[in-house]
Amino acid sequence: MHSFGIIGAENRRNVMERALIDKIASICEIKENYRLSKISSFKIGGEADIVALTSSINQMSELVKFAESKKIRYRLIGNASNVLFSDEGFKGIIIKTSKMNKIYFRSNEILVEAGVPVTKLAMEVCKFSLSGLEFAYGIPGSLGGAVYMNAGAFGGEFSSVINYVNVLIPRKGIVTIEKKKCDFAYRESWFQHNNCIILSASITLSKGNKAEIENKMNNYMFERMEKQPLEKPSAGSAFKRPKTGYAGKYIEDAGLKGLTVGGAKVSEKHAGFIINDNSATSKDVMELSEKVIEIVKEKFDVELKREFEFIE
Repeated sequence: MHSFGIIGAENRRNVMERALIDKIASICEIKENYRLSKISSFKIGGEADIVALTSSINQMSELVKFAESKKIRYRLIGNASNVLFSDEGFKGIIIKTSKMNKIYFRSNEILVEAGVPVTKLAMEVCKFSLSGLEFAYGIPGSLGGAVYMNAGAFGGEFSSVINYVNVLIPRKGIVTIEKKKCDFAYRESWFQHNNCIILSASITLSKGNKAEIENKMNNYMFERMEKQPLEKPSAGSAFKRPKTGYAGKYIEDAGLKGLTVGGAKVSEKHAGFIINDNSATSKDVMELSEKVIEIVKEKFDVELKREFEFIE
């Protein structure tokens, strides 16, 4: 799934001062000089000065406040399933939300923290015979990224179940954004265009038949496995759906299945995926995606846009 949040203060530091690192370590768990390929679904990326693992809203608030005050560059990610990290790494702090993973049930209304994997969420609500998230089963991202991107599949989108979203706005505090202000559209939301960090979201589901919910989820997963190159590292669909037609179909019709740049390849199983086929670099992936965009534009006069985000 997609990253969510912001790039903070833009000052790049060649080497982060020890005192700053120690202060960050007093706020939350950290990993220093951490290779981002270890946490990216693309299995690509150089070292980040720090990967910070916040486990609560208080930790997130304190860390962001400190980074802003010291003008330390930072970036928020969820499951790193819809991002491409630079081979050069990241100067600053990568804040990962995987430890913000609580789910609170109140009948058919659920409050979900940003770091909850959406596939796990779909499984948990199924236990209570709650329907409405079957489409999310198999989506590799986290709740925060899913809201940020208005993730969807099989005709469903997160916008259909959202009530409100709690966000942290640097220098302002925690704010609740009601659904009508989220400006959801296809793979779009208010959060992509505003300086904020998604903390949690409230969703409402409907009572259903548990066996039917499980059956639908399993059918969706089977379809994913049949059609998508899940055996290879990727960031899922590499391109957003254009105004007409489907990205994968245009790419296939352009004869681009199997096209490679270095270790990056247009999947022969599903042309909408760019895969890390053989120790690809971020440069390989970016060059290949640019080639695909250029050729599809030339052949069909269709503008493709990347769905994954490049973080450098």
